[in-house]
Amino acid sequence: MEKKQKLSCEQLRSMDMVTYLSRLGYEPAKIKGNDHWYYSLFRDEKTPSFKVNRRTNRWYDFGEGAGGSLIDFGIKYNNSTIGEFLALVANDVLPVNSFINESTGKIKEPPKIEILKVKPIVSPGLIRYIAERRISLYLADRYLKEVNYSNNFAKFYALGFENDKGGYELRSSYFKGSSSPKYYTHFKNNSDTICVFEGFMDFLTFLQISDSEIVDHFDYLILNSLSFTGAGIVVMQLYQNVHLYLDNNDQGNIKTQQIKTEVAQAEDKRTLYKNHEDLNAFLCFPGTGIKPK
Repeated sequence: MEKKQKLSCEQLRSMDMVTYLSRLGYEPAKIKGNDHWYYSLFRDEKTPSFKVNRRTNRWYDFGEGAGGSLIDFGIKYNNSTIGEFLALVANDVLPVNSFINESTGKIKEPPKIEILKVKPIVSPGLIRYIAERRISLYLADRYLKEVNYSNNFAKFYALGFENDKGGYELRSSYFKGSSSPKYYTHFKNNSDTICVFEGFMDFLTFLQISDSEIVDHFDYLILNSLSFTGAGIVVMQLYQNVHLYLDNNDQGNIKTQQIKTEVAQAEDKRTLYKNHEDLNAFLCFPGTGIKPK
């Protein structure tokens, strides 16, 4: 088997840490602006004290007074050298999702989200959140559910978007996370064209701004995480036309180029929202002139 290309330290530092932590099975307990707060990955605690700033792509653990880049995290998390961590990431090897709690000597598993109940959307807070994202309640009711879940023994609710393995992407004004198993979502309408999105809000935005007569003539692939790009490429290769609507950031650029390299028929459609982070940000920007239907 051909070995994967080696990563440089600079390439590793540029990887999105929130996405990497999601691949490990960790999701933020809360999100405030660019700050993603987690229960510490290195000890038991009841209040999240491990912060990742997505703009700077740096982490800080307030309980230990330590922080740094993804490389600093990887060395500490895996108890490895820089070279060993580079090799793990380059070969897509994920560390074991547990660590030894030094105070008790017991294995500590990452906090797990447990789905308690799935029902139609009724909570006023979630309906307001849908309106803030400029998505119609009709589309939300068609593709989303209201999900009651527990996270580290506390109970919450959020919008839920189901993937092909029965897990849910969870979103609210205060939370972004997912339940296991995490996977992509593939909608089939017997089309020879597939539209590809990183997240479900961009998928719903596309339906929101498109002519209602054509949206059912496409197939759709929502990756739910860029870590499923490889699996998604296998799906994309089955289509005559592939339209890419990934985010306008470094990781979006990298993955778009990867897909275009491996899927000859893939087209980058991001010119539609070239001055915005993603398709939903484009819709929500006051100057776009697009009115939700």
